[in-house]
Amino acid sequence: MKKQKITIISIISFIIVIWLLIYLSNANLTNVVGDREIKEELSYGDYKVIFSTDSEYIYGEVFEMGLFGWRLINSSSPAVNDLEHHIKEHIFRPSNIGSISIGSQGFLFGYVNQKEVESIRFQTDEFEYLLKVKDYFWLIPVDETYLEFKDEQLSVILKNGEEIFYPFKEVE
Repeated sequence: MKKQKITIISIISFIIVIWLLIYLSNANLTNVVGDREIKEELSYGDYKVIFSTDSEYIYGEVFEMGLFGWRLINSSSPAVNDLEHHIKEHIFRPSNIGSISIGSQGFLFGYVNQKEVESIRFQTDEFEYLLKVKDYFWLIPVDETYLEFKDEQLSVILKNGEEIFYPFKEVE
């Protein structure tokens, strides 16, 4: 009986130690995204929407806290990060845009050449969102239904005042 209790306590202790190791490595979102830099962290109910970047891509991901720490529940196709592009300095192109949604909330995000672009405009029949560019990373919150937009809804306004609409062939 005593040997059986020791065995049970040992097994339970082992399970607790394993759980602690897994939980502690996933308890902080910085650990979960790894070497990527977190550009924006938004709360949405019990979820966190994280926008992070590395030298090649900008990622949009949704995480939920669970029994083993933060876990990924949704991710987007990453937007191309041209910040370290050495061959040609792109101003703006479709591959620089990413989108992600959680519930009815959507987000458009990505890379922009802040040396050439003054602002990014997203417009619908109900509203217009004009984002002044301050960094290479940009983020526009929209209703999830607007993540599939028409060409004339998304544009960039260059520093010279010229407005270029999606798919940005003039500046790609």
